[in-house]
Amino acid sequence: MEYQCINGVCISCLQLRPLRLLKRTCWSLCVTRTLNTQHNGRRVMATRCCKKLCYYLGFSGEPVHRFTLPQAKWPMAPVLWSIFRCFLAVYLIVWLGLILTVWGDPPLYGGADNKAKWLIYVSNWSFLFLILYTLTMAVGNVYYHATRGCKNARVGTDVDPESGSGYDRGIPMSSVDSPRGTPSSGSDSGEPLEPLPWYFKMAWFLQTIAFTAALFVALLFYILVFNPAEDVLHVYNFHVHGVNLIIVVLDIILSATPMRVLHLIYPSSYAFVYFMFTLIYEGAGGLNEKGGTAIYPNNLDWDAAPGRTGIVMALTVVVAAPLLHLLFYGIYRIRHAISKCCTGGCWTYQ
Repeated sequence: MEYQCINGVCISCLQLRPLRLLKRTCWSLCVTRTLNTQHNGRRVMATRCCKKLCYYLGFSGEPVHRFTLPQAKWPMAPVLWSIFRCFLAVYLIVWLGLILTVWGDPPLYGGADNKAKWLIYVSNWSFLFLILYTLTMAVGNVYYHATRGCKNARVGTDVDPESGSGYDRGIPMSSVDSPRGTPSSGSDSGEPLEPLPWYFKMAWFLQTIAFTAALFVALLFYILVFNPAEDVLHVYNFHVHGVNLIIVVLDIILSATPMRVLHLIYPSSYAFVYFMFTLIYEGAGGLNEKGGTAIYPNNLDWDAAPGRTGIVMALTVVVAAPLLHLLFYGIYRIRHAISKCCTGGCWTYQ
């Protein structure tokens, strides 16, 4: 091969230089495109994960009739179910008034220097949350059925809206799979779900707290607080620490309201907020109704036993509240499994 040079520069190298530059440019473009594709793929995946997480933490994507009808088929279900909801709300509100009337007065209660201190106890917080839940459900059901003429909702035929398309992929996070587009009602027509009204979303949120709090309060009271040898379990006390749990169990068995696993963060947050309230209350010099510094002596005392109280808070927020929520979620899944076996006679959604 002959090399020709002009002014000391090889002509062959000058001819090959554009080809080398072209190859280098194409390689650079391919690498950049590949990296951009991988980056966009990760970004799309992260976006989908965030959307699913927000969906499972939120209060939407469920059929409205899960909040307006019982799990089983009732005769005249909209009317009777609304009456049942109103009865629970009125019953609890009446008993709240009776409890506030006698609380802090002997002989049923120890003398209280201020009746407003009824609000410093977690039992009473939980009782109020249960009242708010039943009241929101009652008003929501009455309003929803009144504005729609008490028509019984339907979801199509032979469709299980609770399982979703991912029911066989482990523990379901929700009753209905996270939608990529518009959630479908499950009917043959594929019509979109009716948006869940805000008052049912609020009731759902209150339910996640009220259910777990009622069970926690009952366990806490009968294991750590109540002493059969010294204390008297009168009807007022039993309503705050017993009837509330009975109503919760009755509600979760009869109703069709859904539950989600990741909603366990809400009872945990509720417990955390209460512990922070006690810390601020005691730090500001607040006293219990008998003049003591601790709201719950020997169990919740930031002044005398801050280490023990911190451990109790950590166990309650991180362990107890999530486990109790998962217990109710398990009851909900059992109810769902029973309803699947009785689709012809007692399942509302078909």
